[in-house]
Amino acid sequence: MKIRTCLRYPGGKFYGLKKIRPFYNIPHNEFREPFVGGGSIFLDKELCSKANWINDSDKELIIFYKVIQNPITKKQLYKLLENEVANRERHKKVLMIKPKNNIEIAFKYFYLNRTSFSGIMNKPRWGYALGSSVTPDRWTERIEPVANKLKDIKITPLDFREVIEAKSKNDVLLYLDPPYFEASRAIYKNEFSKQDHLDLCDLLKKTNYKFILSYENCAGVKRLYNWANVCDIDFTYFMSEARRQNGSELIITNFTF
Repeated sequence: MKIRTCLRYPGGKFYGLKKIRPFYNIPHNEFREPFVGGGSIFLDKELCSKANWINDSDKELIIFYKVIQNPITKKQLYKLLENEVANRERHKKVLMIKPKNNIEIAFKYFYLNRTSFSGIMNKPRWGYALGSSVTPDRWTERIEPVANKLKDIKITPLDFREVIEAKSKNDVLLYLDPPYFEASRAIYKNEFSKQDHLDLCDLLKKTNYKFILSYENCAGVKRLYNWANVCDIDFTYFMSEARRQNGSELIITNFTF
């Protein structure tokens, strides 16, 4: 079942799904996504018969996913979201909240994500666009189908290396969308170092699993992955509810089809 993400996420792949789908419509019975972010790819593809594993090093994001995965905590979150409003004053108040439990962490994360510019959670600033942003009375409608798809899914806040290296006898497909290779633009809480990019490349070169890797189109990435299959695609980046930015991305694989 194909579902739209309930989060706003910088660099999210929702608008590029038509270009990426052919790459993951290949035989596999286990799916892993070490950098799940807003989850557009996971939510778009069919669930695998053996195992489905999403991961991200952003612990607050993972807490949000786990809260909505559990029917009891999901209802508690929905209660907090009842009669919510989106305005600058409320955004400032939520920004100052010090959560006491995972329900409150999930609430703060989701509220700020929906009302901050481009959903950027690193020093979030007001960015709710009246007339184009999803209104608060519809927020739970956007969460519900995502929550339903997360049932029985493995969700972790691990380092990407652990997800890639975990052993399996299944036919595994990895989808990886790491932070930017060049200028990160300070949009992610957990930025990638140059060594992280190099480690990722080394792990993918050694893995026996099939992988699909998304990166911005730059010479450095092409040099680093000159041993793999590299495909240029035109792409539309999700930057805000009211603005999209055209660009080009690389889709890198260790298989052909």
